[in-house]
Amino acid sequence: MLFCQIPRQFRFDISTIIQSGSLSIDYNVFIDNGDGIYNKTTDNINVHTGNVVLDNVNDSYHSPVLGYEPYSYTKPQCDRALWVVISSPSIPNEIYARIENNCIPLAVKFLSFNATRKSDKVDLAWTTASEENNKGFFVERKYGNTEWANLGYLPSAASNGNSDELINYSYIDINSLTGVCLYRIKQVSLDNNITYSDVRTVKGVDQIDKVIVFPNPSHNGQLNIVLDNINSRANIKLINMNGSIVKEWNNVTTHQLNISNLASGIYTVRVWIKELNETVSVKVMVNK
Repeated sequence: MLFCQIPRQFRFDISTIIQSGSLSIDYNVFIDNGDGIYNKTTDNINVHTGNVVLDNVNDSYHSPVLGYEPYSYTKPQCDRALWVVISSPSIPNEIYARIENNCIPLAVKFLSFNATRKSDKVDLAWTTASEENNKGFFVERKYGNTEWANLGYLPSAASNGNSDELINYSYIDINSLTGVCLYRIKQVSLDNNITYSDVRTVKGVDQIDKVIVFPNPSHNGQLNIVLDNINSRANIKLINMNGSIVKEWNNVTTHQLNISNLASGIYTVRVWIKELNETVSVKVMVNK
């Protein structure tokens, strides 16, 4: 079930019939890429992952209501369905189910949003493909474990907040911070409904790493892996303290991966960049 409030939330159930013994099940939730067909290569935005053990006493799992920020309030992802993918060593094939998204599409369609560091400044630029009853935009920034901070406001350039044509916006943030910053655009409609753009990641001043993992340490079991200025495919492994592969992604083309529900411990993020034939490893600590 998908809940339409902003940010969007969802929940799901897993049931089985077991006469004896137990069944260990891994589950992952992905955002549909827009074609309505599950494909493990193209449906690669993982917003939730976990494990549950079912037996003849507890033969059902009912998930809590879950959010999936930043995608739960960004177009086009928040207007798309979700896929729950189930696997187990005891099951020969993956099982997948679709969580339908019957929510009304959000008011503003962001065509693009870019954040680019230039010395001690960050240039923000976004384009809307359409606007409906749009009041304007707040520019927001997040640094480290701080809350999102409002940097400034730009009113809608559309006539009476309505447009079916491309409109370009820009904003310059004076930013000399040395660590990773996140940026997003908060859109407010004339009736005070709120939607958000995608989140963009910007390196700190003089930060040159190709692979950035943040927050580090993580205090909520969640990690973000950013591939900066990498245009080729990459293979990514998340390895725990025992040397076991906890998560693995092959032929990744997305700029950023979000991993949730990690157990406390020290992990290694190992990235092999195909175009450069180069492996980059980053140590990260997770606390819950």
